[in-house]
Amino acid sequence: MDKKDKAAHFDVIKENNKRLIRNLVRDYDSLSKAELAGYSSLSVPTVAAALYDLVENNIVMELEGKSSGGRPGSIYSLNPNYA
Repeated sequence: MDKKDKAAHFDVIKENNKRLIRNLVRDYDSLSKAELAGYSSLSVPTVAAALYDLVENNIVMELEGKSSGGRPGSIYSLNPNYA
């Protein structure tokens, strides 16, 4: 596999990860990064990278979660304005 094929392969994996995260957020209404990592079997950094792209493209919204004494975590929900 040459360099070009490897790059294309990783692009396909990234798109599949984003699709998986988007579908989970849609199916469960709102989830944290840790919950998404657990449901998807992806690592938290991989989930974070996918979420970053989804939030930047206004597909997913980042909401403030509840705090149990510390800094509140983020909760992610599908953007209702995204078609």
